[in-house]
Amino acid sequence: MNRLANLALSVGETLAHEAGRLLFGIALGRAKGILGTPEPLGTQQLALNRALQKKAVDGALLAGPRTEKEYAKFTLKKGLPTDQRPRTMAIENQPHSVDDFSGTIKEGYGKGQKRLVYSGVGVIKIAGSRQLGKINIHEHDAEKAGLHYDFVAEGVEPHSESFEVNIPNGALKGRYAFRQAFERDHYLVVRMKDESALVAKPDIHLKSPEFLKSLRHSDRPVSVEWKDDGALSNVAIHNLRAVYRSHRPEGESYYDKLPAIEDLRNRSPVWLARRFFPGPEQEGTVLRGELHHPDGAARVDGIVNALPEKSIRIQQERGPVEFYAWDIAKFKGRDVSQMPYGQRRELYEAVIAEIRLFNRHLHVVPIMPEGGDPDEFYRAIIHDRRGLPWSEGVLVKYRDAVDEWFKVKANDTLDVRVIRCLEGAGKFAGSLGAMVVEGPTGVESEIGSFQLTNEQRRWIWQHRELLMGQVAEVRALTVNESGAFRAGVFVRFHPSKSEQGLLMYSEGLAGWTDPDKRRPMMYRLKTSVGWRR
Repeated sequence: MNRLANLALSVGETLAHEAGRLLFGIALGRAKGILGTPEPLGTQQLALNRALQKKAVDGALLAGPRTEKEYAKFTLKKGLPTDQRPRTMAIENQPHSVDDFSGTIKEGYGKGQKRLVYSGVGVIKIAGSRQLGKINIHEHDAEKAGLHYDFVAEGVEPHSESFEVNIPNGALKGRYAFRQAFERDHYLVVRMKDESALVAKPDIHLKSPEFLKSLRHSDRPVSVEWKDDGALSNVAIHNLRAVYRSHRPEGESYYDKLPAIEDLRNRSPVWLARRFFPGPEQEGTVLRGELHHPDGAARVDGIVNALPEKSIRIQQERGPVEFYAWDIAKFKGRDVSQMPYGQRRELYEAVIAEIRLFNRHLHVVPIMPEGGDPDEFYRAIIHDRRGLPWSEGVLVKYRDAVDEWFKVKANDTLDVRVIRCLEGAGKFAGSLGAMVVEGPTGVESEIGSFQLTNEQRRWIWQHRELLMGQVAEVRALTVNESGAFRAGVFVRFHPSKSEQGLLMYSEGLAGWTDPDKRRPMMYRLKTSVGWRR
């Protein structure tokens, strides 16, 4: 009863909020139209900011020749803060150019050795705007000032009250906030915390298309939803910002790489609208979903795994990444992951509806209309991708259960030859993590998904030398012109084309744990098809 009461309260709060916002929109003739609310600060604006700066980065001319404009230089006695020392102090010195000088300064107050320790392009945020700019950090051993570090970032003018920088790579990788403190030229520098959320990938079982036909006569409530071929991502909402990250424990947060879907603030030019409606009231909400791009999953992977500068450039040329929510883990900080899925679907639909008042690049995954035919919905997705591009198939989710989910994909089985096995990480350490296989055309592909038990993964890893060259069956979403396949799933070793496959299945049928049963079962299987060793 408490869960139902909490759910009713949560949904009631959200619906009440939506009703109030709807009345506001009606009164003003739909707020975005009359108030002239612009799109979120995305790839076009970042590209414009970069072009206006006219800087060259790492020898590659982005937009015009370099200028000699000077920016604020900050002196840090101990360097930038670290995880062990999250705060430090900085003093602003005279204006300075952004340069890659490294060597000896022979005269003046800075006389001494100056060594470049970082030079690169990062995202710089000042007064609610953000831009790409070059960042230089030097270790400076001066005769008069002693050993210290100099920090200069493009766009940061002298005596700026506050700004943030994101150093995307190298030993100093991290996000830092500079704030004036005590005196005009003294700054508190803070290493910013990672506000992203790690939520494990759901346990989803594969089913054949025949499974969809059985749903026609099912009495259980079910959701049949579009399964996008993108990149699985969790998003945490904090300070009117959506923070995305991979579902993998070793994955990273995608800070400043997805500008079109990160900013959730109301960017209306009307101060009154910004004052009373700054953004969605979803602090602490965590959604689960898919990062999507019209060019497909490979494009998304390239964007999220690149440095912010390249990620932004790709999206400027090819269009922005968008987000499709398919579940919710937390609602305003409260764990809702154990609610029945049907209630969670209603909840995250309401959350996305509120967010879309401020950012139209976030969506809810399309769902089969009530009373629709699951098989027809699936085939419409697979055979007509104009409305739903890059579709893997559908997900079937029972609405009265927490996570009873099944996937139906459009793929065929291919015979491939095993080239090598790769060890897994985390819970799969000491067992199979991935497999490199050779397809019919001789092109190699890597497979990371397996229809195997944990015991079978360990068996394969322990016998990996025997399995080299054996024939396996793989399901693939698509096969490109070169013969490489995408979204491959290992099904089994081919029982009629792989001797080691028969060995594996004989041990598997014996239960893997009873040594007295393994040898007789292995012998019966092998001799029944004429195998001899």
